Amino acid sequence: RTRADEIEKARQVPADLALSLAEQGFYRMWVPERMGGLEMPLAPSLNVFEILAEGDASVAWCVAIGVSSTLALPHLPESTARTVFDRPNRIVAGVYAPKGHAEACPDGFRVSGRWPFGSGTQNADWILAGCRFFRDGEPIVDKRGNPRTNMVVVPADQVEFLDTWNVTGLRGTGSTDFKLQDVTVSEAFISAWNP
Repeated sequence: RTRADEIEKARQVPADLALSLAEQGFYRMWVPERMGGLEMPLAPSLNVFEILAEGDASVAWCVAIGVSSTLALPHLPESTARTVFDRPNRIVAGVYAPKGHAEACPDGFRVSGRWPFGSGTQNADWILAGCRFFRDGEPIVDKRGNPRTNMVVVPADQVEFLDTWNVTGLRGTGSTDFKLQDVTVSEAFISAWNP
């Protein structure tokens, strides 16, 4: 609450505050216990978001996005999930909407795209980005003929954050667009979860 004006002016949660929240366990509420998470039930988690919102709505929103983003972890290969969440203060955030184009290549998929509303991504270590998947320009489809859509998981240093978040409500969420351009992602870093 004491930093609400600062958060509003910065148009994002300050990095030191996000790290402090991560170190206190807020971002690992839904991470499986076997990976060092708290594996909290839904009801107490919602109470946490509500209490945070009493202090600052933008902080609560970013924590909620980060917490829900960790739902992708159990749908990655175990070794990948442990790489992504290799310490308790990791922050994962992203956008589920399949705005990206993932084209098959020898090492996995070459991913390009732009995703709006990347709440909390500027403080994240890993970014999730929903994609549609293609081979030789044609959509990859499942057994039922549905186009493949999944989330890729990439280190934040491979992401370009765009200064697009100029709003009046939830200004401090830092919900900028972000962009990937020809980033190679191996199959191991593609979540099988399809929200």
